[in-house]
Parts: sequence; C-alpha cells; structure tokens
Amino acid sequence: MWVPLVYSTVFRIVLEKQQKIQETMLIMGMSEAAYWGSWYAYYSAISSVIAIIAFSILQLIVYKTSEPLILFALLWGFG
Repeated sequence: MWVPLVYSTVFRIVLEKQQKIQETMLIMGMSEAAYWGSWYAYYSAISSVIAIIAFSILQLIVYKTSEPLILFALLWGFG
C-alpha cells in the first residue's frame, strides 16, 4: 500500500540530487531543516490520506469491532 509512495518519494529526492535543486535552494538561503521539513510534511500528508482511506475501508468492512483510534494509529505508523 505504501510501497509506491516510498518509491515515488525516493525517486523525486534522487532526481533533485541529480539536478542539484537542493544545492540551488541552499545557495538562495533555504536551510537544510526547511528542505527536509518540507519533504517530511509532503510525505506525512500523502501518508495520512492513504491511512484515512485504508482506515475507512477496514473499519467499514473488516474490523467493525476494533478500536478505531488504535487501527488508525497502526495504519498511519506503518506509513
């Protein structure tokens, strides 16, 4: 479920390294923390959307009697 997302993220990071986009942003004054923070925010947002969709499907169909918060936390944590 999350493998395509991880593949896509790694592909984009490597592509930015090849095109030296990160170095260009650092020269323009962007800090490394802001750069990696943006990647973390992007990945977290996409992972959260996938976790919400998977949670909805699992809660409605498979795990009707399970604790919803724990199920969502597990799905989001694996992302």
